[in-house]
Amino acid sequence: MRLLLVLFVTLFFTTNAGARDQPTKIRLTNGEWAPYQSEKLPEFGATSELVTKAFEAVGIEVEYGFFPWNRAMMLVERGAWDGTFMWVLTPERERLYLPSDPLFTLREVVFYSRDNPLDAQKPEDLEGKVMGALDASAFGRQFAPHIEDGSIFVARVPNNRQLFQMLARGGSISYQSWKPAGIRPFRSI
Repeated sequence: MRLLLVLFVTLFFTTNAGARDQPTKIRLTNGEWAPYQSEKLPEFGATSELVTKAFEAVGIEVEYGFFPWNRAMMLVERGAWDGTFMWVLTPERERLYLPSDPLFTLREVVFYSRDNPLDAQKPEDLEGKVMGALDASAFGRQFAPHIEDGSIFVARVPNNRQLFQMLARGGSISYQSWKPAGIRPFRSI
């Protein structure tokens, strides 16, 4: 399963930048999602570096602010910051933001407890199951219809640690993520 990750820039920023007063700086909210983006990584992570280089190529300096995910989006919605990135494009987000073309695609995987094996090859195989997710995360188009109709239940928590603690307790919860980012939290538990 693949998800497109895009950069969201507020319409205000884009429409107010006329040819004469071309902006020289953009302020983007960012979150902690190593190895893609993190205040603690060189260049703030691989994706932040990619975004920085893209803006530098057109003469725009990037300032990053690191916030919890929900706040990162809210700050952009309120106009306090110009944009945010590394989000799954959903219909709601498409209404609120002006999305870029996809930055890249990532392979989505599901983690589960050995005590509760999971034999799933497609989203329909997860019907009747509980999936864990971070508060601000969105599921891609392949899961959304099943979550919306209630055939897959989502338990939301504020951080990866809590997701993996639920898995460690052997619950019937599974966790959807992108492989490199999903494996990383295991190292801290």
